[in-house]
Amino acid sequence: MTAIAPLSDDERTVLMIAVQGQYMIPMGRWKEPILALTRRGFMRKLDEVNYVITEAGRAASDTAEDDAIRDYLKIGRKFGG
Repeated sequence: MTAIAPLSDDERTVLMIAVQGQYMIPMGRWKEPILALTRRGFMRKLDEVNYVITEAGRAASDTAEDDAIRDYLKIGRKFGG
């Protein structure tokens, strides 16, 4: 079994936007994360320019959000929060 590479910050951001029903256009800063997520099966091409999240992407988004909350709490504890 091969390990799944963790999501980059930009990939996490794309998923968090896409999970809310937003179409994503691969341009500028978002081009590489969208294409990488598509290769992983987390996004799919809807038409000539728009990409949408897949069910696998929704599951990954939930995991990414949990990880972000965990990181936030860890940082808060470091500073006595």
